Formats: sequence, C-alpha cells, structure tokens
Amino acid sequence: MTLPADPFDVPAWVTAAQLLALVGVDPTTATAAQLSRATLVADAVNIDVARYLDRPVPDDPVLAAGDASIRAAAAQAALNAYGRFDTKFDSAGYADQQGQAIKVARDALAYVQPQLDRWRRLAVG
Repeated sequence: MTLPADPFDVPAWVTAAQLLALVGVDPTTATAAQLSRATLVADAVNIDVARYLDRPVPDDPVLAAGDASIRAAAAQAALNAYGRFDTKFDSAGYADQQGQAIKVARDALAYVQPQLDRWRRLAVG
C-alpha cells in the first residue's frame, strides 16, 4: 500500500450537506451559520475518524469493505457533535427510562468507537 500523495488528504465519510439533512435542515436553503457549523463539524469528524483508523490510504481493501459502517459511524458522530452547539457549556444531559442521569462523553467519537474498531489498522511488534 502507498500513502496518499498529500498526507493531509482525508476521505469525506460525512459531508456538510449530509449532516444538514440528518438534522432536518434542507442543505439548499441552509443559512450561512448552519452551513458553517455543518462544515466545521463534518471536517472535524472526518479528521478524527481518519486519525482513529490510523491514516487510511485510498486503496485500502479493509476500509473499502467497511465503508458503509465507517460512513454510518461518522454520520452518528457528526450528529452528536452538531447538537452540542445548541447546549450550554458544551454539555448535554440524558436520562435512562428510570429517570437516572447517565454520563455523556464530550468526545464525538466515543459513542462510535466500537463500530470503528473493526476497521482500525493495528500494528504488531
């Protein structure tokens, strides 16, 4: 395998337009602020996923096999990160069915890391 010509070239597993559609905003009528926020979040999630998967290369057959799963995980992480902008102090609270508060991770990838672990490149030795 060869690395991409540009080491900072990151695959776009989720785009700003896809993210806006996921949060219920029509990408064609989105405001500048919504588009800016979606672009920021999508770029950050794509970089974080690439970093977590350990520098993916364009022709990696493992990543090609897991493309749908990786895209779904990136979309979920982006959805979580996009919603953080609407909360006070970058925090969100959730409760289980009994009303007990549960811990919420601040890292957008924390909830999807099990999905990504399967496609991660690990070195031995």
